[in-house]
Amino acid sequence: MTENKELLDALSRVQGKVENAKKLSKNPHFKSNYSDLATIWDCIREPFAAEGLSVLQLPCEAPAGHVGLLTVVGHKSGQSIRERFFLALKDSSNPQQAGSAFTYMKRYALLGVAGIASEDDDGNAATGRPGPAPAAVDYSATIAETMKHLEGATDEEARALYATVRNSGMQEAAKVGLLKQMFDVIQARAAKTVVKKK
Repeated sequence: MTENKELLDALSRVQGKVENAKKLSKNPHFKSNYSDLATIWDCIREPFAAEGLSVLQLPCEAPAGHVGLLTVVGHKSGQSIRERFFLALKDSSNPQQAGSAFTYMKRYALLGVAGIASEDDDGNAATGRPGPAPAAVDYSATIAETMKHLEGATDEEARALYATVRNSGMQEAAKVGLLKQMFDVIQARAAKTVVKKK
């Protein structure tokens, strides 16, 4: 990569300046924290600009059932590096899931480019190594609130709410239980709709 020497030197200086992205964003509905895209940009914007670096992130062609991201890092010298990132989707027909996956990839690609670590603990999950046991969380209020929202939701809103729960940071046992309750309600509603049409 000697042809990108100026760009890599600039990145090296940036990586010496940036600080880790704090988990400042909270999903109160599912009691989870994360470093959102805006927080990461706040960490890197000034150091990148000072070194003449820019970042371009665009959707790109991906294998079936995946969403793709192209990240290009450019330098004022005209040098650039680029990399594609693919992520499999549970439901490739769900645009909300694709959008969430795209945002997720943008976050982690930016963290990788800048050489900073988000204060998330998903490394253990990715490597299969056991991390510290998660503290038990009482989701009863969240479950009750979600089921209440589901009752008054349209079919489209119900599907979106189901997808939100499925992709949430809830502890697995609570998530599976809530998804089962939601599925039963959605199925019962669909059955009533079919009966009415007859």
